[in-house]
Parts: sequence; C-alpha cells; structure tokens
Amino acid sequence: RNIYKVTLVGYTNTGKSTIMNLLTKSSIKVEDQPFSTLDATTRILYLEGLPRKVVLSDTVGFIEDIPHHLIASFKATLGVAKEADLLLHVIDISHPRVKERIQVVRQVLQEISCKDKPLIMVFNKIDLIIEPKIIERFSEEFPQSIFISAKLEHGLMELKEEIKNFLKSLPDAERNRKALKSL
Repeated sequence: RNIYKVTLVGYTNTGKSTIMNLLTKSSIKVEDQPFSTLDATTRILYLEGLPRKVVLSDTVGFIEDIPHHLIASFKATLGVAKEADLLLHVIDISHPRVKERIQVVRQVLQEISCKDKPLIMVFNKIDLIIEPKIIERFSEEFPQSIFISAKLEHGLMELKEEIKNFLKSLPDAERNRKALKSL
C-alpha cells in the first residue's frame, strides 16, 4: 500500500473524535460521553509535501477494566493501532487523574505490542487549564509533546507539522517492507 497510517489513541472522552474532525474536515459524531466512538473510523488527512497519502484513524477510548460488551469494539481498535506508522496519544490535560490515565493507555499499548510504536503525545483541552505552570510542568516532563485546544482549534497547525515531519523521516525501505508484508 502506498499510504501512511496514523492512529488516534487515548483514554475515553479526551477529544479524539473532535481532533479527527478538525484535521480531516469530517463530521464524525462527537458527544461529551464515554464510548460515543465504538468503531475505528478512518479518513484521509491531507498533508502537502509527502510522497503518499495519509489516513487518520479514530479509535474507541481506552479505559481500565473494559466492560464485557465493548471488548469486540476494543479489539478492532487495537488492530488499527498495531498497523499504524504513528500513534497520536490524545490526553485530557485538564483531568484531575491525567497521569493515571496516561499510564493506563501506556499499559494497554504494551499489552497489544504497540509499546515501541512511534508516538506523539497530544495534550488536549489546554483551554480548561487556569494555572499555566501545569502546561509548563507537562512540557518539561514530556518534551516530545504537543499542547492543543481542539475546542478553540489552537495548536492544530503545529500538530499537522509534527505529523508531517515524522512521516517524512520514515525511510522508504521501511514503508516498502510494511507494504509487502500486508499483501
């Protein structure tokens, strides 16, 4: 296949679908409740200056102790994450248990053999942060991360640039090997 695959992952209700809509100019259903996305959804992400198309996939949100009736949706999502060239780990920086939720997502990624996948941490909902030192602290702790507000559409150009720069850095040999493997 002649495409790059990028997948949004993260705890439930962090803004993954909103980011998907903004980056791909789509209209996926967005609700302020857990599990409004149950199936992996894929759209074209238009980024200029790349040798091939980019597809962006939105996934069901991760949680601790997933309910039995959601396991099938969750497993389908995991397949999309495994095939990705790049994962975008979307994090609600305003959540009081943000660090615990980062750990849950990391643990799930490890369990599905995606621990070593290239990943950009995307801290969303910075518009809800009153104390600027919080953002400063997270940027020091996670230097390879992006801080955005999907609601205010702030930081999306920087996110697109990070995605593009990463995909440009992928060697063609690696892409060709993956393409042959998937045939």
